[in-house]
Amino acid sequence: MKPIIKNILAGFAGSLVSIALFIGVLLCIDKIQEHQEEKDKLPLNEKVLAYLDKHDIPYEEVDTFAYKFTYNDDIYFYIYDPEDPEYMLIMSSWAIENTNYHALLETANELQWKKKFIKIKVENDRVVYSIEQLVGVQAEIDEALTRWLKVLNSTAIELAIRADLEHK
Repeated sequence: MKPIIKNILAGFAGSLVSIALFIGVLLCIDKIQEHQEEKDKLPLNEKVLAYLDKHDIPYEEVDTFAYKFTYNDDIYFYIYDPEDPEYMLIMSSWAIENTNYHALLETANELQWKKKFIKIKVENDRVVYSIEQLVGVQAEIDEALTRWLKVLNSTAIELAIRADLEHK
């Protein structure tokens, strides 16, 4: 076979390989976009449960729209409202035996101001702390949920230390 024909065949074969690789990349990108679109269409409730599964956070359904899960040895409740699919509430509480409610309320108020999107409620014998958020239907919640859980955990620890409480 003449060298020119070999070069033409080699160039043709190289072009076919390049086209095949290009088509493969396009198909992969298409599959990734389809997967992301399916993920974006999931209801918030399923996104949260998928997050808990992904991070090996044990949970159980305690009511039709309420789940209990454990994060850093603390028990939290995730409450889902099907009437408002963008609303999310994560809360926890612990019993207290502190009689200095004025100091406890002052500390809770300071922490709410410092943490900004957390709520702390002091009741007669309990401290309840929570995060309520509106989450867009197409929002990716992994980073946000990680942050919210860390803020809840750090708030509980800081409140317990500053108010000299026995946490949990």
